[in-house]
Amino acid sequence: MPQIYSQAAKPGLTADLTLAEFPERRFQGKLVRTANAIDPTSRTLLVEIAVDNPTGQLFTGSYAEVHFHLPTPITSLILPVNTLLFRSEGLRVATVGDGQKVALKQITLGHDFGSEVEVVAGLSGNEKVIVNPPDSLVDGEAVRIAETPQGGQ
Repeated sequence: MPQIYSQAAKPGLTADLTLAEFPERRFQGKLVRTANAIDPTSRTLLVEIAVDNPTGQLFTGSYAEVHFHLPTPITSLILPVNTLLFRSEGLRVATVGDGQKVALKQITLGHDFGSEVEVVAGLSGNEKVIVNPPDSLVDGEAVRIAETPQGGQ
């Protein structure tokens, strides 16, 4: 389970499992225990899900996609990957703040969708995010927002 959802990982949490060999089926399960530790490499929490399997059609060790039924939704935003700034102090996005000045915001990612990423922390959703920011961009730098031509021309 991704670290951002780890605090919701309590015994009894329900989940649906899907497996490639059963494309039209969902198997219900319940979280029974966790490792109580975040893996430092993958930033995930190891969990164990118990699923009724009376006919033995599900094999131990099978690869499954797990969809947890979280008690409270986690608000997230989707941004294109060309908004990300990889800095020594961590992942950032550049936004345009008060007085047309750059504000670098630390963010936390959820899912990586390839050309887009899920941002689960660090942004409220009201920011003006800079697309293709230069690596040299710094906090407080003055910027000018390009005007969009009228009528999409």
